[in-house]
Amino acid sequence: MQAHSSQVQGPVVRINPFEIHVKDPEWYDTLYTSGRYQRDKSAWFVGRSGGQSVFGTINHDHHRLRRAALNPFFSKSSIVKVEPLVVECVDKLCSALNAYSSSKEPVELQTTYMALTLDVISCYAFGKSFGLLDKPGFSPEWKKAILGSIEAGIVNRHFPWLATVLMNLPESVAAAISAPAAFFIQLQRVRQISLIFNNTRHS
Repeated sequence: MQAHSSQVQGPVVRINPFEIHVKDPEWYDTLYTSGRYQRDKSAWFVGRSGGQSVFGTINHDHHRLRRAALNPFFSKSSIVKVEPLVVECVDKLCSALNAYSSSKEPVELQTTYMALTLDVISCYAFGKSFGLLDKPGFSPEWKKAILGSIEAGIVNRHFPWLATVLMNLPESVAAAISAPAAFFIQLQRVRQISLIFNNTRHS
């Protein structure tokens, strides 16, 4: 019986004509290099976002142009200005955790810190917090929705039309197929109603 020799792979493995997997920590600086090295994103990896967002912008120079518009919001001075907001959210979290500690009720920390992060980001980006720290269990629906959307992204790359169909279904049908999708649809409609109300009030 003929013995088969085991093949040993190197630190770089090409998995398809457009992607490589690298297992070499010294290659980190090459992968996450500075912006002066031109590197377009993979259109297939970006998927259905179609270049309509900063994350989905494929062309390197176009991405830098869009990213430059956001840079002032993430400068050191800008972040220092929102420190009171961060402290307020952290204090609210600490108070909530103290309450859970007194009641001996368990807390899922990944959901907890995700709620803290989203409350800070939503208040900074939209001027109004999502208020997840005030919800029971710190709104585990958000965690399920975000993790579900990340997992769905892999499927959407192969079937880019699927997300469009899903987002246009009635909420009851979407909820039966995908709870994260129904959650995002509901949130989107609430935000649209809020936006219409605020525009009407200030007109």
